[in-house]
Amino acid sequence: MNQTNEFVRTGFATLDNILGGGLRRGELTILGASEARGKTSLSLRIVSHVVLAAKQPVLIFSLKLSRHAVMERLIAYRVRLNPADIHSGHFDQKKWPALKRAATLYSKAPLYIVDRKKKNVSDVLKISARLSKAIRSFKMSLGLVIIDRLQLLRGAANVRYPNRQSEVDDILRDLNSLASQFNIGVLLLSRIPGQPRSDTWSSSQITVGLNDSGITEDHFDNAILVHRGDADHSRKKARLFVSRRPIRGLRHCDVRFDPSTGLFCN
Repeated sequence: MNQTNEFVRTGFATLDNILGGGLRRGELTILGASEARGKTSLSLRIVSHVVLAAKQPVLIFSLKLSRHAVMERLIAYRVRLNPADIHSGHFDQKKWPALKRAATLYSKAPLYIVDRKKKNVSDVLKISARLSKAIRSFKMSLGLVIIDRLQLLRGAANVRYPNRQSEVDDILRDLNSLASQFNIGVLLLSRIPGQPRSDTWSSSQITVGLNDSGITEDHFDNAILVHRGDADHSRKKARLFVSRRPIRGLRHCDVRFDPSTGLFCN
């Protein structure tokens, strides 16, 4: 397999370089941050690049937002509007042609969204496997599966777990198996408790944060942690910390963030 096919590029050049070429097929990557720091927004920016620029199929399991809300965000980010403005109708009407073009682009893109609530990992595996096999008939391969987010995902159907940690371990093992079996990049969003005030994180801080969410180094390949300024969310920069397991050294890159739209960009 050549490097072009081995990786799914995120659209963030520096992040792709740190990752060695992008999100690697066959691997599970954790995208984590504390609450309301842009996990979903960043993941949708990646989705936009993969389905529109790279034209690779993406499957999203949105356990937090409806399919309509996901599409609303994607279209809004494409034309650099705040999704809330589109929802309310309070935006410059001159944007209508751009909104229509964006909607048409996404309607033709290889994008699949599952938004039913209370999903378990068995559902994720079955739907992903079915779609992966189906699109092979079109001589395409599923590039990414994105799950938003771990805290809303349940373990295998008909299994009674003694505690949440055991359930999370099972979820991560199954997602790793999905990635390797179908040669898919799997991106799992997760809330990571706490966030250092500074723009400098240590390996131990990230390890502790992941462990507090039940994520141990045995069950993922890469971690991308989003740090985005103070609580007022006014800063126009975000820092992404990246590490492969075992987490020993960290690399980071800065990306632009527009507080008025919630959009991440190069």
